[in-house]
Amino acid sequence: MRYNHHIAFLTILVLMSPALKSQQGIYVPSKAKIFFKGDTATIGANVINRGEICIGKKAVINFTSQKWVNDPQSEITDEANNGNDVSANGGIVRFTSNSFRQLVGGGYNPATRKGPSFAHLYVENKNGIELVGSTKVSGELRLSSGLVYLNGNLLVVGNGNPGIISGYDSTHFLVAGGDTLGGMLLRESLCNSNGMVMFPLGSRADAYSPAGIHCKSAAGDDFFAGVTDSVFSGPYNLATQSVNKTWLIGKVLRPGADTVEVQLQHENSDEGSIFSANPANAYVCEFGNNGWETSPPASYTAIPNPVTGLPQTGSSINSRTFNNTIFSQSYLTVLVSVPSVAAKVGLSLTASRTDSSNVDVIWQTHPEVNNHYFLLQRKLSTDNAFVNIDTINSKAPLTAGYGTLNYNYKDGNTDHGITFYRLMMVSYQNDSSYSQTVAVGGGLQVHFLTWPNPAPGRFFAGMNGHADVRSVTVSDIAGRMLRKLDVNGQNIVEINGLIPGVYVVTFWSANGTILESKEVLVI
Repeated sequence: MRYNHHIAFLTILVLMSPALKSQQGIYVPSKAKIFFKGDTATIGANVINRGEICIGKKAVINFTSQKWVNDPQSEITDEANNGNDVSANGGIVRFTSNSFRQLVGGGYNPATRKGPSFAHLYVENKNGIELVGSTKVSGELRLSSGLVYLNGNLLVVGNGNPGIISGYDSTHFLVAGGDTLGGMLLRESLCNSNGMVMFPLGSRADAYSPAGIHCKSAAGDDFFAGVTDSVFSGPYNLATQSVNKTWLIGKVLRPGADTVEVQLQHENSDEGSIFSANPANAYVCEFGNNGWETSPPASYTAIPNPVTGLPQTGSSINSRTFNNTIFSQSYLTVLVSVPSVAAKVGLSLTASRTDSSNVDVIWQTHPEVNNHYFLLQRKLSTDNAFVNIDTINSKAPLTAGYGTLNYNYKDGNTDHGITFYRLMMVSYQNDSSYSQTVAVGGGLQVHFLTWPNPAPGRFFAGMNGHADVRSVTVSDIAGRMLRKLDVNGQNIVEINGLIPGVYVVTFWSANGTILESKEVLVI
């Protein structure tokens, strides 16, 4: 057996038998080996594996301590092939403590596809487990109790196949993110014969929002998925007309190829006010070069039953089939298509600062039909969302004005950062829609620059004037921050290393407010 001559150097050697049911812990040095042959054992202290742990296919390890860490060069094997087999036929590791959340450092390297993997990992801890490194389960991941907190790491399930994830429901799943897109679940080699493969994810511990993926190709492909709260279009959150979730689904081996059906489930409590009032108009929406799709695709399906296959009250699911459009990173959400008053109003909106204390908001309609009133909304650099400023009644006579109608509103505004304005148009039937959003600068005369634009991979952000700029951030077009650069008194900062695409560069003040945002095209 490999490494037999190193056995004497093990901290603990356990040949599992009815007489040896528990021990203080396991430390396996590099190039050393420990063998759990069969039966059941309990490990009551942390595990550090830098060599090889062999877990026979009849072995069950009850792990009750806080942390299990595998070194990237270590192995977890079973008794086949002289104790060196790694084909997912090994025994079971059960995380069973109910006193605290347990930590798992799997030691798996997803870039090289190398590293140790658990054959069968059972989560039986009401406090859940948390990944402190990327981890692979080659056979079965069973979610019997508690949650799995991915904590920004990748969890891989399968071994040349999608593997098995069992026991998941709205209380037992993988917590992927929250405010930022964090951890991911990858399942290997999905193909047509697998049917719909589940990715039992949630954006938060109280927000089960799984995805189902059916790759309708005979050739297998690896897929990964994650989910986060919020749906951004540029700087604006589309929470009211969405399920407040963005799913990232990626295809590894053949991005942009194959027919792929995707099912997305959300809890009804996450629906925005416009969405919940129009559930029959819900559709799976894809983010593209021009932003989120503004209307349903040619065909889409709303399915009444959850993707788990189990009755889940208070949740809904939508399905859509994509033909050659699931790429290495595809962003999806669920929106609603609502009747729009804006389709009956020809509107142009502008805003300009008249002095350091006032902004003129001016708009013109031609025509204006069935519009009851305008609701002027504003978002200061210190605000997280738009707030209502005032209601302006329509000037259209008898609900229909086919000539030009002019409106003007003077807003008392002393904010020194960028201010955004928009109009909500409300019909006599209380349907609503929004105008485009316009922005005006602050009371201080400061210029913010980005050049060159378009940029061949490297560009600069500069501050021309006197402004208390503390940092510059770079976000993708979906609103996710990719870089944060401290200015430290500089007038120019250099930004490079971005892949081609459209990015938003934002200048931030010392007190955390937005001074200005600019789009940059990297080619």
